[in-house]
Amino acid sequence: MTNIDPQIELWNGNSGERWVRYRDETDLAFGVLSASAMVRLNAQTGERVIDVGCGAGTTLLEIAKAVGPAGHVVGIDACDKLARCAQLRTAHIPQVQVLCGDATQVELPPSYDALFSRFGMMFFASPITAFRNLRNGLRPGGRLVFTVWQAANKNGWHADLMSVVLPHVSETPAPSPPRAPGTFAMSERLYLEEILSASGFRDTLIEDVREPVQMGSGGVAAAVEFALHVGPAASLTEKQTPETQQAIRAGLTEFFSGVACGENISLPGAAWLVSAVA
Repeated sequence: MTNIDPQIELWNGNSGERWVRYRDETDLAFGVLSASAMVRLNAQTGERVIDVGCGAGTTLLEIAKAVGPAGHVVGIDACDKLARCAQLRTAHIPQVQVLCGDATQVELPPSYDALFSRFGMMFFASPITAFRNLRNGLRPGGRLVFTVWQAANKNGWHADLMSVVLPHVSETPAPSPPRAPGTFAMSERLYLEEILSASGFRDTLIEDVREPVQMGSGGVAAAVEFALHVGPAASLTEKQTPETQQAIRAGLTEFFSGVACGENISLPGAAWLVSAVA
């Protein structure tokens, strides 16, 4: 019997479907943090770039524009729904290729100039194996740039929303073990340094980036819908009774109404911007 990676199984279920449906809202939420990572990547005309956890394809489009027709971008995502979405969105761009597969196992020639990821590196069952394999696709001196989330309690989009949802939930979910695959797996700076060192990367730089996470673009109602379908509130809410779901919706509406600034609603975000050299 084949062992299925729980994270891959999760993303190929409801999570992947929701991220495809709410891709525009997700891109907006990550917008400022994503821009910081793109600046650090600094992709140049003609370069070859790997985008890990490319999702619905927005980062592929940005990198493809930077490298131009003379360059090449390969996106990798383990979620078939997201990979298919990325393929459809980039089908008109010859220099883009999308692979659906496990980054731990995908084989790439050692000819790429850069390895990039926007919040796609935290889900590996064996991160050192994954980073070593991905490093094999980089030329000597190739650069690595990626973002991962810092601790949950530093991220209001998680901590604040959980404080609204948990009082309505009869069974509080057990906290994930430290460093377990998932959203906050790489929240420890030391752990990041250990992974990259063991994977053969050098000159590691880890920057503390604090930027707002935008919760939708249509005011309170849009923020509530986004929170109920993507992020920490989504998986908890979908398991509750209709009555409890309504109570959570009401709680989120009250919370977002209290922090809204016109149509704009944002919550604190804290990420690590990581760069290194192969």
